[in-house]
Amino acid sequence: MFTRKSLVFLTVAAALLTMLVPAANAQGPNPYAEIKVTGVTSGVAAVGSVFTTDMVFSINRTGAGMTAAEVYLGYLQHAVDPVDTNSTLAGVQPAELQAGFFGVLPIASINEVRTPCPITEFSSCIHLVVAGPPQNTKTGVVARLHWRGKAGASPAVFAILKPVMAGVPEPDPPRTAFFDADGFIIPLNTAIATDVIIQPGGTIRGKVLRQGVPPTTGPGTHACTRIDATTGTINAGPVLTDAGGNFSLPITSAGRYIVTAWYPGYLKAQKPDVDVPPDMDIGPTKLFGGDVNGDGVINMGDIMIIINPSNFDQTGRPVRSDPPDCNDADDSIDINDDGNVNISDLAIAVGNCCLMSGPRPWAP
Repeated sequence: MFTRKSLVFLTVAAALLTMLVPAANAQGPNPYAEIKVTGVTSGVAAVGSVFTTDMVFSINRTGAGMTAAEVYLGYLQHAVDPVDTNSTLAGVQPAELQAGFFGVLPIASINEVRTPCPITEFSSCIHLVVAGPPQNTKTGVVARLHWRGKAGASPAVFAILKPVMAGVPEPDPPRTAFFDADGFIIPLNTAIATDVIIQPGGTIRGKVLRQGVPPTTGPGTHACTRIDATTGTINAGPVLTDAGGNFSLPITSAGRYIVTAWYPGYLKAQKPDVDVPPDMDIGPTKLFGGDVNGDGVINMGDIMIIINPSNFDQTGRPVRSDPPDCNDADDSIDINDDGNVNISDLAIAVGNCCLMSGPRPWAP
């Protein structure tokens, strides 16, 4: 039977519980430790391109603070290569240390690539040992890892190897583990690494038209202009334009390219700073004719070659841009590809003489 005495007891009990809840919270957060390797944080994950991923530590506990960690990070050799971040030291140091977790740059006693990896789940791995001031409640980046993509459309699979996890038996060394200021292991609650898809380079598209082409009469078209793209020591191409002047140049290595268009008898056109990936359409450009001697300048030297009696009014000249292919030789003096050296070619060269030089900007 519910009595006034029972009501008093319940009221007192409720009051005590209200007092106990803050007391329990005041003891501090539940112990928690985490290591993550993020997805791409800078650059582009593409063939030939350098990109970075971040190693992030989290700690949330009382007692002796976390002061050190040993990490084994596995990766697939066919998809990525680690990139050295310190050329003054022997070997490859793939981890660029960050102050985001310890508040200062940590001490790195080991920063290396291991091939073969001592943990046999992966043939290669990064081995990193870092230490810094004690941390009890902190999340931050401890290292930035540098990679270069190797295989387009391949997943770069990363994995934290043999982590010491809370609630399960500790694996034998070598292993991934956090340590406190007393030298004891702090079990991890989470240990994950994000996979990254390595992109192929991409495609550069555009259109190149030539002054005076197609001629009023004759076989010439806008076909057969040569297109190259270069960055550093990498040369992509050549590809050739079609009869309408269009081109599509596959790029297998990511980078910032200089695109060049060239045809005999014309000044080159160039487009710098073309970033691939993504796919890029750089639009149309026009080549100016008259550089018949190929020295990059249209001047009186070219005019004199055109009007030389052995050239002027001559017919049956080879035309490279006539259908169906671009295998024929080409006569640069026959600028407009009509098969003849005549007043049309002279008019084009004189119109561009005598201050024009190449390469010209990429523009219609």
